Amino acid sequence: NTLDMQEDHEDQEERVFEMMRQGKPAGKTTLLFSRRAVPKGAFAGTLRVTVVRIDAFSDTAGLMDRTDPFISLKLGSETLKTSYKNNAGGHNVDFNETLSFLDKPLLSNRLEIRVLDKDTVSDDLMGECDVDLNTLDMQEDHEDQEERVFEMMRQGKPAGKTTLLFSRRAVPKGAFAGTLRVTVVRIDAFSDTAGLMDRTDPFISLKLGSETLKTSYKNNAGGHNVDFNETLSFLDKPLLSNRLEIRVLDKDTVSDDLMGECDVDLNTLDMQE
Repeated sequence: NTLDMQEDHEDQEERVFEMMRQGKPAGKTTLLFSRRAVPKGAFAGTLRVTVVRIDAFSDTAGLMDRTDPFISLKLGSETLKTSYKNNAGGHNVDFNETLSFLDKPLLSNRLEIRVLDKDTVSDDLMGECDVDLNTLDMQEDHEDQEERVFEMMRQGKPAGKTTLLFSRRAVPKGAFAGTLRVTVVRIDAFSDTAGLMDRTDPFISLKLGSETLKTSYKNNAGGHNVDFNETLSFLDKPLLSNRLEIRVLDKDTVSDDLMGECDVDLNTLDMQE
């Protein structure tokens, strides 16, 4: 009551308190007081971590066994993981995946970063690093403009480097979430036939997250300069739905035949709302 601290008060200067023991001075304690929901410099709330890449790790986990790396992030009691990269090794491996922690309390400030090698029985540790988020001074609308490179350790020795981007925005810059409408304009330069005389009946399948949408098929249209001009709409997709799978198929009575495929990482396209 004697300190006159309003509801949004936050100390700008340290307070030094004289400590006593048995009626005599015993030492000094220095404190900072804050009445804000989240004190300046302290982390709480949302954190989105874009795992950019790893580098300088070992490429093998044995004589001939090339590593299948992935990244595990733990904040508080929650653990999130990237996909694993089959036989990618440990040098300059790109991920570009965003992992999101939501509504974390003040005490959840220790981010545990682990790089692991995917294994059938149990995953093997390639390197690890802990980050105190309170030391990074990220405000509620913070978004990294430059990559952060973290040195990873294993058994007390340098093991490699992990590059991350931190964001506290609802949707980080460059990351896809929400609505996506895809207009399939045309296909071209595919094979016109699926046999000696069987002309292809092409259509396009798009998959985003767990949802798959398809165009109509074009009867006996072949594979050259075939117009569709159909719009397929994905609505309210979460951040992790960033991989668009594009398939061109030939309609068949028994099972459709693949004519060609391509995957697109929507995070790399920098499409604003």
